[in-house]
Amino acid sequence: MLNILVDENIALAEKVFSSFGKVTLFPGRKINNSLIKKAEILIVRSITKVNRELLEDTNIKFVGSATIGVDHLDINYLNKKNIYYCNAPGSNSYSVAEYIITALLNLAIRYNFSLKDKSIGIIGVGNIGSKVADFAKAFGMNVLLNDPPLKELTSDQKYLPLKEVLNADILTLHVPFTAKGKYKTHHLFDLNALKNLKDNSILINTSRGSVVDNTALANILKSKKLLTVLDVWENEPNINLDLLKLVAIGTSHIAGYSLDGKTNGTKAIYNHLCKFLKQKPQWNFEKQAVTSKELTFENAGTLENSLLSIIKNIYDINDDHKNLLNILKSKKNIFDDLRKNYKTRREFINYNVLINSRYEKEKSILEKLRFNIHVN
Repeated sequence: MLNILVDENIALAEKVFSSFGKVTLFPGRKINNSLIKKAEILIVRSITKVNRELLEDTNIKFVGSATIGVDHLDINYLNKKNIYYCNAPGSNSYSVAEYIITALLNLAIRYNFSLKDKSIGIIGVGNIGSKVADFAKAFGMNVLLNDPPLKELTSDQKYLPLKEVLNADILTLHVPFTAKGKYKTHHLFDLNALKNLKDNSILINTSRGSVVDNTALANILKSKKLLTVLDVWENEPNINLDLLKLVAIGTSHIAGYSLDGKTNGTKAIYNHLCKFLKQKPQWNFEKQAVTSKELTFENAGTLENSLLSIIKNIYDINDDHKNLLNILKSKKNIFDDLRKNYKTRREFINYNVLINSRYEKEKSILEKLRFNIHVN
């Protein structure tokens, strides 16, 4: 029987992976070399660094990460040791894109602006960035794209230089973390880049904390008019509390934490493990239907107010912001607790919206956000 060590926060972990052997669940930050000595299969999230220090003198043959990124995996070492590894690209991409739209709607109402009047610069146009672009276009926003690797691969002129995209009203970051090399993203937004952002612009980071120099950002926010939405932070879970006090919205690395996104991640690793073990996939990943009543669209004055009144029935980002602010008065670091005990959140596609036929524009936007529309 295989011994399988799994991060305790991976959705459905024990139910899904117990069909392969004995499953042991453990906190991701506490997984260490001695703990995995008897395991052959290791399934983690981004908080576990998988490298020589962790794997030396173990029997690990398979490493699965239920995450979209691989910066926490030492790929060279895994290849050298012939250890099968995999991740789950795109698994929570809609969840993150919905988080960003929710944040922007909240800021639009709080600071009295219309999304259609704004330009948005999307840094990194992969699984998440491309979905954010589609959502932004649905609102009529001017979308600017930056992705040097894709520009080099495709020669497509739609991918603009970073210096041009920095002029956008909104900047949202969707790049993988790379510490060095041609496409280094560590402190991509350093003090100089932050200084060059327009006053009253919006900066959103849901990629990796170290893509933005958090110390520099905290200093900039003390004097520069810049609205910041941070879901990821340097040195998690020991985040910069001075910075937390200054952001417009701060959350505990939960942008991709919809039940749908987490289940997709588990499914991706399950399928890889089946392939590795040469077994036919048998687990049914059919998601439980949402039992809430049908939502009704009502004109609440502005487009932003009207749409947010629908979304707040599903997800109120302000709750996550308030929960993280509690870290300022807590006697212990609650960052990981907020993630571990995160409430169930479902993606927009699970909800039905009843709307009057006269709201054609609003109907179109809701459809593009993947709501199921019923017209009366």
